[in-house]
Amino acid sequence: MKNRIVYVNKQEADAVKAEALGKENVFFAEIDGRAIQTEADYVREMEAAMNCPYEKSDMYLKLGWYHDWICELLWLEEEKDVVLLMRDYDFMLVNEEKTKQHIIEDFEKITLPWWEGEVIGRMVGGKPRGFMVYLEGKAP
Repeated sequence: MKNRIVYVNKQEADAVKAEALGKENVFFAEIDGRAIQTEADYVREMEAAMNCPYEKSDMYLKLGWYHDWICELLWLEEEKDVVLLMRDYDFMLVNEEKTKQHIIEDFEKITLPWWEGEVIGRMVGGKPRGFMVYLEGKAP
């Protein structure tokens, strides 16, 4: 499976969620784009959705810190693939379009390639895992 970003409508998003929750080898995470209007909101929502166990002060609510743990996921079982569903993506970061673009570019250029295979040899015991991102909304 190729790790990628897929745009879906509401019905498709509901189907993605149902399928992911029905599989034992999948970690499913869901965030609400309407609740995300700043970079810090995004990082907080992702921490909660991904069950990130690290305790941080507000100074760490930046994308740099987020990159560190999204490319570790040490608290998730190694054999589990990740399915991330971003609901109401069109409403996410409506006044911070550059941040929104940066988040998607980071998935495309860093996170998804990392989990597809770059993790091998770069992280002790690192193994590839499936990582799919579904954006509920209108495709660009």
